[in-house]
Amino acid sequence: MTVDLTKGFNLRVEGEIGRYNTIPIEHLVKLAENLQKLLQDIAKYQLEVDGAIDTNNFKVELAGFNIGSAIPEFVFTPRIKAVTSGDVIEQRKFVNNKFDSYLKVANQGDYSEIKKLIPQAATRNIIVEDFYNFATTFGSSPVSVVELKKGKIIPLYKINKFKPEVKEKLLTKISETELIKEEYEAVAKIRVVKRGSQITRTTKDVFDTKHGQPGFATDTISFGTTTYLLAFPLRCKLEKEDDYFVIQSEMLDIVGTGKTIDDAENDFSEEFNFVYKRYNELPENKLGDRLKRIKTILNSLILKIEG
Repeated sequence: MTVDLTKGFNLRVEGEIGRYNTIPIEHLVKLAENLQKLLQDIAKYQLEVDGAIDTNNFKVELAGFNIGSAIPEFVFTPRIKAVTSGDVIEQRKFVNNKFDSYLKVANQGDYSEIKKLIPQAATRNIIVEDFYNFATTFGSSPVSVVELKKGKIIPLYKINKFKPEVKEKLLTKISETELIKEEYEAVAKIRVVKRGSQITRTTKDVFDTKHGQPGFATDTISFGTTTYLLAFPLRCKLEKEDDYFVIQSEMLDIVGTGKTIDDAENDFSEEFNFVYKRYNELPENKLGDRLKRIKTILNSLILKIEG
């Protein structure tokens, strides 16, 4: 049996906090905030289904309150925000299932299992902190996930104690290089782009440059409605400067930057599209020797253009 945040998620709070069949308002607010942040971060860092996301679609609202001891009920907000692409219902289902898998770990009490569920250290650090805050909202008061059926309280999962020392063992210190590689691997190993009945698969790979820094290779570049299918993978440097990710092709003299790797990729794709069209629009006598070489490489690199 699993939880379903579209229908209702019930938490039973016992001990001192729930003994009067009530919950102090500061605890209720903290619970809602911790639960909502956990769900939104699962969507932000772990969502694997296609399409754009709006984290507002993963907010929660108080839907009811039952006695015995104190049982607040939360649901995904019914105030759904439309996204440019993607299925919000499928996105919510994915997040719900991830959340349920962490509740199963809490029920077993062996939080070290989270390492198996989230192998990427950068993502695991975020989710572990979120789940720890959620699981410890009420301190030592016993908390469990329950289902209400015909007036009866049916236990689903017990939230076992999440010790601080266990949390610390699950957190991993990672270098800037490892962070970039992990984020890239989590986001874009293979991306699927669907336009009508056509599906384009973008194959990407992470590799180490000769200097030991991360880079990536892609055989497809998409911008707007245009997709460039490449004759061979284009290899680029992948770096982080201050708070920005930078993707650079020294061969083509193209750079993309952004707050996230996705943003940097989109910026790189836009620049690639512009450079290709611009260099092929200009007559040869308007191009210097270096730009002529780049134009030749570009035209040799592109196998087919769709869209």
